[in-house]
Amino acid sequence: MFQFFDGIASVIGTVVHFVISVVNMIVFVLTQIPVALAFIVKVVAYLPTYVQTFVLLFAGTCIIFNILNKGD
Repeated sequence: MFQFFDGIASVIGTVVHFVISVVNMIVFVLTQIPVALAFIVKVVAYLPTYVQTFVLLFAGTCIIFNILNKGD
């Protein structure tokens, strides 16, 4: 009888842990996008002016895709 309630508690604990992990990951993604873009802006500042626009557009898009896909 107690094993049944222990199993129910385990399932509820797993679901709560999953929800907390999802919220944590969403917050992480939302905080890392500006950090990544700021880093790219600092790096691109050393490039010639005619190259900066294209490199920044390409690199920013790649970083956003990598963060959202987590490298997959």
